[in-house]
Amino acid sequence: MSFTSFDPSHAPLGRTHFARSPSSSNNWDRHYFDETQFGYSLMITGDTLELALTEECQAAFLQSAMAANSVICCRVTPALKASITRMVKLNRKTTLAVGDGGNDVAMLQEAHVGVGIQGKEGLQAARAADFSIARFKFLKPLLLVHGHYSYERTCYIVQYCFYKSMLLSSVQLLYNLTTRFSGVSYWDAFMLANFNGVYTLPPILLYVLDRSLPRHLLLRCPAIYHHTQRGHAFSFISLCGFLLRGQLQAVMALLGTLLVYSDRAVLYDGFPLDCHSCTFLTYSTLMLIQTVIIITESNTITWLNHVAIWGMLMLYWISIFVYSEIDFLQFYAVVRRQLSTPLFPCALLLTTSLGLLPHVLILLWRFLCPGELELYRRNLIRSSMCPSLPMTPFV
Repeated sequence: MSFTSFDPSHAPLGRTHFARSPSSSNNWDRHYFDETQFGYSLMITGDTLELALTEECQAAFLQSAMAANSVICCRVTPALKASITRMVKLNRKTTLAVGDGGNDVAMLQEAHVGVGIQGKEGLQAARAADFSIARFKFLKPLLLVHGHYSYERTCYIVQYCFYKSMLLSSVQLLYNLTTRFSGVSYWDAFMLANFNGVYTLPPILLYVLDRSLPRHLLLRCPAIYHHTQRGHAFSFISLCGFLLRGQLQAVMALLGTLLVYSDRAVLYDGFPLDCHSCTFLTYSTLMLIQTVIIITESNTITWLNHVAIWGMLMLYWISIFVYSEIDFLQFYAVVRRQLSTPLFPCALLLTTSLGLLPHVLILLWRFLCPGELELYRRNLIRSSMCPSLPMTPFV
């Protein structure tokens, strides 16, 4: 069958077109072409591209180019390469430029992400690009593997930082409601400074070692790349989900504390119940909650992750005990008195269980309505048991 070509700018999308066959000068080939079903490719030379990028033709050219499956621009100057990249950027599309010579520098710098290849034409492109690779074959793992890992890790770390900050701020806001906005701080300064700066920092930093899917699966199933393109891991809905979960868990932790200590003005050792005792219980609850969440939402946990997660939890209990033994502080002897009473372990278990209820509901929702990556993950388990199964997310 001969190659057929047509001008898509003279025909609306979704229609059936008849094209002239190069092998027959007078007869029309009866093979028809449906763009919505098969698509089309667009090839343009440098001289024609200059006319297409003019103000009169740019809109029509952009519409045809964005609707095509692929666009090939040949014999193009460096300025035109940068111009067409800029045109696609202005259309709110993310651009990736790949080049190996000095004539690709302008295009690499204009694109959102530039990948330079160290070729025979020198190192100009590699030095001007955001990423540098030695061979063109390394572009596939760069996009499908490292790009996927980087995107998933960055999205989760950013949203998790908002989430754990929401835990502290929501508790303070709710406490202000109970005190009629008197301005009294619910948190001790030592706790407030160390929550984001020390206790929860190493576990979330080592989340950069997380791998949502194995490398061989990402290379085997390029369709997973569409998940990254669609931006499902970091959207307005996902960010609101993190923030809402933090608010609900803060409400559960504070209400659980007030429920346990509301009618107990005096502890078992005879000391009066103060705000620092409530603060210690709520803060310990938040520490346990975020520890459980970072463990359950990590896809791969290395020994470094275990050291960071459990080490920071142990560091919290040791440091808060030492801090409470400084006699000139208002927090003096709070931890010792709390740990000496049998009420505290039961109260900590109760408040932690209440705080984890929203997370349990989220895990249940993910189990009943799994996302695309979770379907691939489940199919990976099936394929390991039965290698003859195809690797698709819908098996």
